Amino acid sequence: MARRRLTDAERELLDAIADRIAAYPPVDPSPEVIQEAARITVAALKTSSKANSLIGPACSTSEIAAWWGVSRQAIHKAISQHRVVAVQDNRRTWHFPTWQLREDRKPLAGISDCLEILDRVPRAMVAAWFIRDNSNLDGMKPSEWLIKEEPIAPLQLAAKKFLAAYLRNLRNRKA
Repeated sequence: MARRRLTDAERELLDAIADRIAAYPPVDPSPEVIQEAARITVAALKTSSKANSLIGPACSTSEIAAWWGVSRQAIHKAISQHRVVAVQDNRRTWHFPTWQLREDRKPLAGISDCLEILDRVPRAMVAAWFIRDNSNLDGMKPSEWLIKEEPIAPLQLAAKKFLAAYLRNLRNRKA
């Protein structure tokens, strides 16, 4: 199969990946690791522009299960236990924002704290909250806050303020 020419944005993506890899000691990844990394990258690229604008790049249940090395059932259990950010579309397909896929394949610490606080907020709004600049976090996105392993207390406070604003808005709409 002939390969097409990459766009400038796709070249930028590959350069960014190369920069991330170069920040670590050299390794010889197995063919399986190479294929899995390529699959995850393509999955993020295939996220629809509508979903991408709402929750950012996302992957499917099978892709996150493969990344974490667990079953699909374990992923669904993680959703119900507030351990992973997930949004379900109209076709009942789950989408998982890729920002929560750490390089060491472990779940980000602090996600469950936020998800438990935001349990009464619709999942799509919660996923969107994680990727929006937040004045309570010095302008950082909650997802960036988690990735940088900043203290959890300010993030919990930001989540509580978001919940309060959501509930207030809900009450005002019913009045």
